[in-house]
Amino acid sequence: MNTARLLKTARGKLGYLLDVEERYWAQRARIQWLKEGDSNTRFFHVRVTSRKKKNSIERLKDSNGVWHEDSKEICDVAWNYFNNLFKSSINIDNDFDLHFIPCCVMDSMNRELEKEFTDAAIMLAFNQMDPRKAPGIDGIPGGFYKEHWQTVGEEVLKSYHEALRDSRNIQKFNDTLLVLIPKIDNPCGASVKGTPYLFLFCMDALSRMLLDAQIKSRLKGIRASKEGHRINHLFFADDAFPKTPIPHRVAANEIFKMKVADELDIYLGLPNPIGKKKATTFKSIIDRTAKRINSWSKRLLSSAGKEIFIKGSKEKNRVWSRLAWDRLCYPKSLRGLGFRDLHLFNIALLGRQVWRLLTCKETLCYEVLSAKYFPNGDIFRAKKVDKPSFTWQSISKAADKMKEGFG
Repeated sequence: MNTARLLKTARGKLGYLLDVEERYWAQRARIQWLKEGDSNTRFFHVRVTSRKKKNSIERLKDSNGVWHEDSKEICDVAWNYFNNLFKSSINIDNDFDLHFIPCCVMDSMNRELEKEFTDAAIMLAFNQMDPRKAPGIDGIPGGFYKEHWQTVGEEVLKSYHEALRDSRNIQKFNDTLLVLIPKIDNPCGASVKGTPYLFLFCMDALSRMLLDAQIKSRLKGIRASKEGHRINHLFFADDAFPKTPIPHRVAANEIFKMKVADELDIYLGLPNPIGKKKATTFKSIIDRTAKRINSWSKRLLSSAGKEIFIKGSKEKNRVWSRLAWDRLCYPKSLRGLGFRDLHLFNIALLGRQVWRLLTCKETLCYEVLSAKYFPNGDIFRAKKVDKPSFTWQSISKAADKMKEGFG
């Protein structure tokens, strides 16, 4: 009886240690897409090794073209680059005419911002933190605090309140690790496209300046249709101004220090100009997907996974249960494997754009598309136009599907 109890205890302890080991390597692998699966620390270990190798920067070139391989010299090159990049070159004593920028923070909003911070507000922000991200220089991720909140929670809340009330020296809180993650193979120098929050502030001011210039007829903008809305700038479009003459591109490059692109080929991983040959246009996506699949290794499968793979490969003469692809796309609750039907998923995403056009009529997208394709305001009764864009063709097909569903 004692032997059975000891065996049960040992199995429970072994399972706990294996679970701890798996979570440790899963945390270091930083894999966001993996939600479920069997215990397979070898897969995570390989991911950690490859990630560390990819993110390692062995040398950097400074502004004078001199290569540096020493770790301290590499840090100096990076620090000097970002220090010069974010250093202001504008005389703050100059008065700027910003009358066209309306007051955005009203008194009611300001009162909300000046309220005392509560534990509930802090906990709301804390629970939104990714448990696998390291919040500070100590390297302890958010998952540690969530797992041991009963022990450290009171002290954490106390520290937050003292920092927010400016009653404690938070100099150490500002210490952080500047990590350079190479986006290309064999990087030669530091580069940055801009910090998102800083870009948002500058973008809003620049946008209002451009709109004010259009109101005063200093800029005309372009139209997508004869009666369409004039557009003189687009943000979040890879910093690109569409159909801009070359002299104007050069002038914008000198003012904004923007990179002038020879052609707009890919934006956010998708081809920007889409011609008649769709198979050629989207071939790069298929190639990237095939490359990712071919990089998967059967050696990283767990024992159960290897067993299934061997059975599926070798037992061709035996009775093997197979299901049609549409059944595999059923949810797991309906005895499917939960695979996503990409065709239906694409229609669903396009249907969401249709819904936005139905409900968000104050957006620039609605003004541009409605002026050209459905000036009567009814997206389900759009007019026929010569050579519609690929975007509208896709949205129109989704609208037809929704119309059929509405009866």
